[in-house]
Amino acid sequence: MPALVAVRRRLAAVLPVTLAAGAIAAAPAAAAAQPLTAQQILTQFNAVIRTTFTSGHDVEGRLVARTITGGATFYNNPHPGSAPSAFRVVNAINVTGCASCNVNNGGSVNVQGSNAGTFNFNGGGSLVNTPSFAMADFEAPLNDLSAGISALAANSTYDASDMNNFKFLLTPVAGRAVVRVTAADAAKLFTASSINFIGSASSIFVDVLGGAGGYAQGGGSNFNAGDALDRALVWNFAGASSLGFKFWHGAVLAPNAAVTNSSPIEGLLYANSFVGNGELHDRPFAGSVAGISAVPEPSTVTLVGAALVGAGALARRRRRAADRPAA
Repeated sequence: MPALVAVRRRLAAVLPVTLAAGAIAAAPAAAAAQPLTAQQILTQFNAVIRTTFTSGHDVEGRLVARTITGGATFYNNPHPGSAPSAFRVVNAINVTGCASCNVNNGGSVNVQGSNAGTFNFNGGGSLVNTPSFAMADFEAPLNDLSAGISALAANSTYDASDMNNFKFLLTPVAGRAVVRVTAADAAKLFTASSINFIGSASSIFVDVLGGAGGYAQGGGSNFNAGDALDRALVWNFAGASSLGFKFWHGAVLAPNAAVTNSSPIEGLLYANSFVGNGELHDRPFAGSVAGISAVPEPSTVTLVGAALVGAGALARRRRRAADRPAA
C-alpha cells in the first residue's frame, strides 16, 4: 500500500487527477483546487514548506506550509509578474502560532485543519478553508522537478579556482543552461564572497551535489544578480540536509533540507522546514521547466507496458513450443 500511495502522488505531477480523498473529507464543503504543475507553482508561490514554517521577517509572495508556527507580515510586496492563483496568499494545513501576523494587500488565509493563530487582515481579507488541498499536491510536482533536474545533462560549467569568486560559465542550448556542481566544489560555493554568472540564458538550472552534512552559511555577499537572473535561475539541492543562505538569488529546491537565512532569498523557496532570519522576496520564475520530469509520461508508461505484455506473450509461446513432443 505505501508503494501504491507513492505512485499515485508521483503521477499527480502529470495527470489531472482529483485531490486526495483525505483532504476533501476533512473539509467536505470546501471547493478543491486542481493540482498545480511545477511550472505553475514556480510562477505563483514565494515559498512551499513541507513541515514547519516560522519567521520574524516578511514573506512577499504566496506561501503554503504544513504547519505555521510563527510569522510576521505576509504578502507585503507581491511581484507584479506573479501569476494569478486559485490559492490564497497564506495556505496551511495547521496554524499553531502567529500571535499577531499581518496579511497585506487584501489577502486571505486558508487553513485546512486547526488554527491557533491571530491574523490582522489589511485590505479586506479573511480566514477561510478553501480551496482544499493536501501538501502532496505541492510536493509531488516539485519533488519530480528536483529529480528531473538531477538527471539533466550539463551543458555549461563553472570556475571554482578563486576561493573568493565562484564563476558560472553559461553556454545554453535552446535557451537552457544546465550546470552541475560537484560535492567538493559545493563547499566552495558556500564560502565564496562573490558569485557571478557569466553569459545568460532564459532558464538556468544549477544542480548542486552532496550536502548530506548540510551547509551552515551561504556565501554570496557580493552575488551579482538582478530581477532577470533571479527569475531565470533554479538551484537544486536534492541531497542537502540543511542550508544557510546569505544574499541568495534564484529559486531554491531543497526538499529534504532545514533552511534558514540571514538575508533575503530572492526567489521561491521549497524546503522541508524553514526558520526565517531574513525576508523571502517574491521573484516568480520566468523560464521554462518543460520536459524536465523524473516521472514517465503516460504515453511512455503505455508503451513500456505494451512491450512487457508482448515479451511475456513471446516467452509463453516459446515455452509451449518447447513442451510439444517431437514429431
